Amino acid sequence: MSYETAPATKMLATRCACCSRPLLDTVSVESGVGPDCRKKYGYGSPQQAPDWNLAVVLLDSLMDKGLVLGEKGTAALSAQDAHGLSNALVHYVACEQKGANVAIVVATIRALGWHNLSTCIAERIGSITVTEEKGNFLVKAPYSEAFNMKIARVTGPGSWDKVRKVRVVPVRQRRALWGIIKATFGGRGMLCNGAVV
Repeated sequence: MSYETAPATKMLATRCACCSRPLLDTVSVESGVGPDCRKKYGYGSPQQAPDWNLAVVLLDSLMDKGLVLGEKGTAALSAQDAHGLSNALVHYVACEQKGANVAIVVATIRALGWHNLSTCIAERIGSITVTEEKGNFLVKAPYSEAFNMKIARVTGPGSWDKVRKVRVVPVRQRRALWGIIKATFGGRGMLCNGAVV
């Protein structure tokens, strides 16, 4: 039996929140992110200022669903320490890997300023990410033939952006897009400009 499967390590982060590879050193286990991913995704410094209003709303919804931040996470929230709170949330993702709350946790990490890290985790766990740009939604979703066919019926066959690997959907098609996402992916978490919808 490896340390990853031992009962005593059940609450430890044994896999990286970003790439899901085993964590092999104490710093990585404590943070929930391996050394390569910490460098690659800017784990040490945020890409934007924290949006505490959005973060608190998202955390309230998580706590209503039973999320426990732990002592360090609670202290970081009280002190409005975005880095400490992000550490606690990334550690949660590393322990859970997937689950109903993970998409909201990822949105909270984004609201706290770690855009690159949250995007990486969202892509790995298979969340649907939707961002708005110049009157269009850019939709990144796990591969689904049914989703592709339904979107093509609404937007036409030219909606796939090969360079960015996203579907481009006009904002005016918002209602159709949400319906297609819900019909295809069900209750999977969706990040829309940092908010879970």
